[in-house]
Amino acid sequence: MVTGEYQAWRQLDPLQSLTSTSYGVTLLLKLALVAVALAAAFASNRLLVRLEPPQGPVERRRVRIIVSAEAAVTLAVVVVTTVLVALPPARTTYGPPTTLTAAAGSGTAQIAIDSTHAGPQTITVTLEGPSGSPVSAHGMTGTLGTTTVAGVALHFERSATRAWVAHAIAPVAGDWTVQLSIDLGGGERYATSATYRVWSG
Repeated sequence: MVTGEYQAWRQLDPLQSLTSTSYGVTLLLKLALVAVALAAAFASNRLLVRLEPPQGPVERRRVRIIVSAEAAVTLAVVVVTTVLVALPPARTTYGPPTTLTAAAGSGTAQIAIDSTHAGPQTITVTLEGPSGSPVSAHGMTGTLGTTTVAGVALHFERSATRAWVAHAIAPVAGDWTVQLSIDLGGGERYATSATYRVWSG
């Protein structure tokens, strides 16, 4: 059992994936059930020793209840373990959405990225003025890259909500940088950037 739990923990990277992936949540459930099963086994053993042999119908019924509960929890552990084995490891699926804030003149650019796992990503940019009110842009271009991967051009399209959306692929884990060139019209243009972590198994 200890070896199995150790192998399961090795599939968690980073630790945050324990509560944000199906694998991590299922592993937590399994550990909780194992703890309950061990507690039930300890309680039944103590009761059997103290009531050896059981003295009456009440004691015998108490023993049967505890033993039945132990068996039911043990069966649940087996079922959850079967589910856990079938799930992809957390380290290969972890990549929560993130939102970055970058200066854009007197306002800010809110850069939402979904997901942050290596592979396809959607980058959504919204602009806000100093008071937090939405700001419209006439156009937006950008690149996505790392210190080892040349910047890939981002092709932004304006959505119905005045956000600018681009799709890209970050093929490897590491720190990636979004560089933006924002055209507010009237010759007003700003360059800004923000860096985020891409995860991969």
